[in-house]
Amino acid sequence: MSTDQTVFTDIILQPRFLVSKKVIETIKLYDPRLRFERVVLFDSENNTRAYYIPILEELNVLTLNSRVGRDRRTLEYIEIDGEKAKGRSIFQIESKCKVYILVRLDLMESLLRREVIGIDLKAVDVI
Repeated sequence: MSTDQTVFTDIILQPRFLVSKKVIETIKLYDPRLRFERVVLFDSENNTRAYYIPILEELNVLTLNSRVGRDRRTLEYIEIDGEKAKGRSIFQIESKCKVYILVRLDLMESLLRREVIGIDLKAVDVI
């Protein structure tokens, strides 16, 4: 649902990580135990859309090779310990920088096949 002014994407990253019902249905194929909290967004013309906040596990998976950018808020290079992330399809990186959501490749491919709008992809290295 959108107006000329508003596009309700399936994924919103700021100011909070929010996902649409389509994204929830896809995530639940990979992690049926994941919980979500419902919120409703309004635009200036009072159009509404329900979104959901995934209650993600926050993991300390960054290796010492990961590098923080000059702004001290972003990760310039991300390398994770694959053993610590094993078995998880989606989670949040424990970081003093901004929020990073990691999605396993098979889940991401499913989201892309469903033409989810709002995805911003960056590769990470897994050791």
